[in-house]
Amino acid sequence: MEFSFRSSIPGRYVQDLEQLVFFNERQRDVRSRLVELLEQYGVPQIVREQDNLSVGLAQRQDAQSLFLLSDETEDADLLGFALYLRDSPETITVIHVAVLDQLTNEDGEDPLLAIRLLQRIRKLARRLRGVKWVRVLYGEASETRLPIGLP
Repeated sequence: MEFSFRSSIPGRYVQDLEQLVFFNERQRDVRSRLVELLEQYGVPQIVREQDNLSVGLAQRQDAQSLFLLSDETEDADLLGFALYLRDSPETITVIHVAVLDQLTNEDGEDPLLAIRLLQRIRKLARRLRGVKWVRVLYGEASETRLPIGLP
């Protein structure tokens, strides 16, 4: 599978995005951690600028989103997104990750969408002066720190 990463998506994805952000069934698996993150960083919100959508935080204007789409075409499927921000000069913090459930590639294998999103954020972080870590606050562990390292 070829994937596409974007910082915003066209407005026609609004229902798919609402499903991922607010009604994702996998959120119940990390409910207690999600509640902590909501209290600390605020509630995610879908932001519409002209005909483009992104995900932000009401309390943090510096939050950024990264979308994962099935390909580069006009009718690509929205597969997932990540919400992140630069919490300190040395750290990019991933606050929220959501991907489609039960997706497999042509060979019947899991395409590891969440990992692909995190890898792309690490790649983006390498371009930022002073950033040494990507910190993931989502998932079973309370925190995971990934070194930026070499490509």
